[in-house]
Amino acid sequence: MKAIGNKANSYIQIFDIDREQGLEQRLDLKLIESLESCGQLMLGKALYLCGTTSKLNTDCSFFFKFDPETTPQFNILINTKESHYKPAMTNLFKESIIVIGGKNTVKCEKYLIKLAKWRPLPDLPET
Repeated sequence: MKAIGNKANSYIQIFDIDREQGLEQRLDLKLIESLESCGQLMLGKALYLCGTTSKLNTDCSFFFKFDPETTPQFNILINTKESHYKPAMTNLFKESIIVIGGKNTVKCEKYLIKLAKWRPLPDLPET
């Protein structure tokens, strides 16, 4: 799945590549600048988004989950502890989600899925 933004009406399209069909889901894009400001990660059937707006001077980023098998809409999860604009995302053993850096940040952190908590990770090396 991949999220494609439509800021005009606060909907995003989730495109399921396997089924070749799109679903429209409501997501208030006022919370984030656009989906382009977010990292995206598929984990199982769930799609996770993490990002923030560059216009806000925030200490955290918004964190969303969409799982069509459990909830028909996006869930807002606990915000990250650091600000991540356009971060990279990956998972570790399907137990945690790693959010890596982003524009103008070297901060990294890990989201423990079962505990719903964020933990800091070492910063990326600066060049």
